[in-house]
This record gives sequence, structure tokens and C-alpha cells, in this order.
Amino acid sequence: MALDILGVSDLEVWRYGQALRQLAKDHGCDHVRFLRLVNLLGGEKSDEPINEEEYLKAAPLFRDELLARYLSEGFDADAHIAKDADITLTYRGYIKFLETDLANQGEGGETKAQMNKRYEATAKLSIHASTEKNKLSMAVIPQVGRSSTPWHAALVRAVDGSITMSHSGSVPALTHELIFDREGRPSYFRERSDLFNWPGMDVEFNYLYPTGIVITPRDPGTKYSFHHVHMQKVRALSEACSPVILRGFTDTTDQHTFEAKAYDAGTVQPWTFGIRQSVKDAMNPDPKASTVTSTEAMPMHYDGFFFLKKEMVDGVEKMVSKVPRFQYFTAITPSPPGDGMTLFASSRLFFQHLPAPYTLSELEKLKWDCKHSSNWNNHMTDLPLVVRHPTNNQPCIRWHEPWYKWQTQFSTNEIRISNGEQHYKELIREMLYDRRVCLYFNFEQGDILVADNVSMMHTRTAFTPGTGRELWRIHFN
Repeated sequence: MALDILGVSDLEVWRYGQALRQLAKDHGCDHVRFLRLVNLLGGEKSDEPINEEEYLKAAPLFRDELLARYLSEGFDADAHIAKDADITLTYRGYIKFLETDLANQGEGGETKAQMNKRYEATAKLSIHASTEKNKLSMAVIPQVGRSSTPWHAALVRAVDGSITMSHSGSVPALTHELIFDREGRPSYFRERSDLFNWPGMDVEFNYLYPTGIVITPRDPGTKYSFHHVHMQKVRALSEACSPVILRGFTDTTDQHTFEAKAYDAGTVQPWTFGIRQSVKDAMNPDPKASTVTSTEAMPMHYDGFFFLKKEMVDGVEKMVSKVPRFQYFTAITPSPPGDGMTLFASSRLFFQHLPAPYTLSELEKLKWDCKHSSNWNNHMTDLPLVVRHPTNNQPCIRWHEPWYKWQTQFSTNEIRISNGEQHYKELIREMLYDRRVCLYFNFEQGDILVADNVSMMHTRTAFTPGTGRELWRIHFN
């Protein structure tokens, strides 16, 4: 139908469909099933063209049969636009193509009835706005602002990874550059920034969903030493789009190099055990031990919450958290797929997807208390739920997930909202684990990861004992 509606050839449609199928395969989307026109006519797998030559012969026949079978005689596009709200919204999405689009879509009542009968056990999803009565609208691209379909506009990324859609001709070359994939195909426009300029290294930057960016040598056969990486650029990128992962570099598990690069990134914050912690299963069953060095899942939190020091606050001596600005990891071993995943929740996305009627101003007023069962039995009170980022002044969520005896054999913590309703706790939990907000990440051996410990919350899922999962971690300011 794309040939009739958009002037796109059958050959391009075939190549587009094959590329989508390969994309799903490459990303392990095993539950995505693709249909062709033959399926709408009642054919199943045995009838689907198996190669380009067969498809090009069959496509015109399938289109003619589809229109002959489903398009009502005397179909009036104008009348259907006027009386059917869903068609009106689709029409507005395709406004440039006017009646041709609607006529050849066959959006008449008979067509919808036939399609619904053919796939009666399925829900109809649509990329267009709708009344939500006959179909469910969804965004193919997690874009900010006005929604556009990806085949009517180009994808434009800001440095922080956020996406807008725009016609390619309207994207200014002075502020954005066109990015190509490894096959040399134009992929998207990216905001220009010196953070993407790495002299002496030909690297590529691939954004993760919903947050984060992976930096790799463009040629997989090229090996750059981590020793030569510009850590101030990594640090700045992590403030914009955490976490930042360096993959495919050498010397990343060398202890001297790993520690030296921490000092290149900022002022290292030591702990009681020194500057570097080995995060692995210590096989210590003592209830006073830490979940960090166990195989258990951990609560969503930010680092440094329990690194307490005495300070005078408004003339009163209090125990205050000394929260480091950044986390810095290297993966000594890989994390088995789906096991021991590290989760990173973005404050920017938390507030972007905050559901109505909740608002940022409402959450900024909330404070919370934490009572921890550790040997110091510390009770921390009137902690702000939202703080402002020290660099960009953006709102950042500050929270420690409640953790109960049934969840752990180690320390527990009791959390309560001190100046509001307790139902906020469930809202916060749901938002922090929301897939639109939270990155579910598996380390590969040798990965370097830097995350902003102010704008991001994080946790770890449980992993199988005996797998030997090990990370090194340093904090810096």
C-alpha cells in the first residue's frame, strides 16, 4: 500500500521490512511477529514470499485483491473523515496526502469489520492519535513534544539522549550532525558537542533505552587503551546522560590504570576500606554484613546515604550523609544475561513521565524518614525527596527504597513520608522501576561505567551464587 499512498516502491518496502525483521532479531525481540499483505488475505507462513523476487511479483496482486475484497463500492473518503473520529485523526496525521491516503487505506466500516474478524483475538495498536475506542494509540519513538511518525520525520537527539522528531530539511546543520550506522546508512541527527570529539580515537556513541550511552571503537578490531581516555569528557557526558559505558577498550581491569583514571575524573572520595571496593559475593552470612557484598537483590538507593559524618546544622550537631557525586565501575567479570543486572533510574525521566495529577512542585514539598536496623541503629529524619542538581539545577529524586525482613537476611530499613500521605511510597517505587525511566543493564567483562550519583538512583537484582560476578567501584567528586 506504501506505493499507492506514499510513492514508495515495492522494492523499498521489501528492504524496509527485511531490515525491521533483522533489527528485531539483533535485539532479541523474540515475541515480535511481522505480517505482510498476504496475511490479511488469510494466508499464513507458507504463503509469505520467501525472497525479494517473489515479493516483487506478488505485492501488486495482493494489493489488488485487498482492495477488491475489502473496499466498499462507492467508498466516500470525505464522508468517513467527517463522521469517524479515528479516521479524522489519522487523516490529520497524513494531511499532506489528503483523500488518496484514506481512500487506499480502505478505512470504511466494512474494512474494519473484516480486519477485526481476521484478527479478532488481538488488540489494534496505532501510531496515530485516536479516541482509544477501536484502537490503542502508542508512540513508536519515545519522543519529547509533538508526536510524529518515524517515516514522516527524522529522529533528532539532544546530548542527553532525549528525542524529538523533525523533517530532515529543517534540522540546522550548525547545531546538529547527521549520524550514520555501521552499514553507512543515515540514522539520526545528533546535537553537536565537543563531548563527542575524542582526538586520536575513532569511536561511536550509541544511546541506550531509556537512558545511558555506550562508547566503543568504531572498528571492533581497533583497541584503544583506557589509559588515553579523556575522563573529564566522560564525567560531563555522565551528567547529561548517565550511565556512560566504555566498551571494547584495553587496560580497563588493570588496577593501577583504573585507580589513576579516577583521579583524572575528579577528587576521589575514600571510604573506611580505602578508595576501591571489590563488589562481589563475600559469602558472609553475618546479619550485620552488607547486601552489597552478597548475592541478594538490593533496594533502590543512591550511594553514600549511610556514609555519615557529624556536622553542625542550624546550630545542632547531626549525622549527615556524605554523598559522592559520581560512581565509577569496571567489570572484572561479566554478568550472566538476566542475572545480577544493575538498574539505573533517571531523575529526568522520572519527572518527565510522572503521571497526573502528581506534579514536581507537589513532590518537592515532601520529606521522609529512614530508620535502619544496622548496628548503629541510626534514624535519619526530614530528608528532602527532591534536590536540585549542583551543575544544571535540574530536579533529582532522593530516596531509599523500604527494605523489609522478608526481603533480606541482612539490614532492613523502614521508610515513611514524614509530612504527607504514605501512598507516595508506592508511586515512587513504581516510577523508579518503570521501563521508561529505568535502564536494566548487564555488565560485559572489561566495561567501564560512570554514573551521576545525584541525578540517578540505582540497584542490583539478585544473582546466582557461585557465578563469580565481580565489579570494582570507586567514588569521586
